[in-house]
Amino acid sequence: MIASKWDFSTRRKAKPGRPPIPTEVEQLGRAIARENPGWGYDRIVGALANLGYHLSDQTIGNILKATQSGNRSRSQTKILLGLTLFGRHKEVLWATDFFTTEVWNLLGTQQCPCG
Repeated sequence: MIASKWDFSTRRKAKPGRPPIPTEVEQLGRAIARENPGWGYDRIVGALANLGYHLSDQTIGNILKATQSGNRSRSQTKILLGLTLFGRHKEVLWATDFFTTEVWNLLGTQQCPCG
C-alpha cells in the first residue's frame, strides 16, 4: 500500500514508453512494400514522408518483419528487379543483336557478325 502511494501512478497521464504506430500507417507501409518489391526501407520511408507520415527505416523494417513481409533480402530484391526489368523491356531486348562484335584494326572499326 505504501509502495503504490509513492510510485506516482495517479499523476501519470500516459503509459510509459513509445506510443504505438497507428494501424493505418502500418497498413499503408505494407501496401507500398507489396506493390513495390524492389524498394528498400529508405524508399518506403520517403514515400510515406511524401504522404505526411514521418517514420524511420528501422520502424518500417520492424513493421514488415512482424508480418513476415519484411523478407526483403538483397538477392531476392535483385532477382525481382531483374525479372521486372526484363519484363518491362522485352520488346527492346528482342531487337538487340547480342552476337555482333566490333573488330579493331588499323583502318578503324568494322562490325563482324559472329555466328
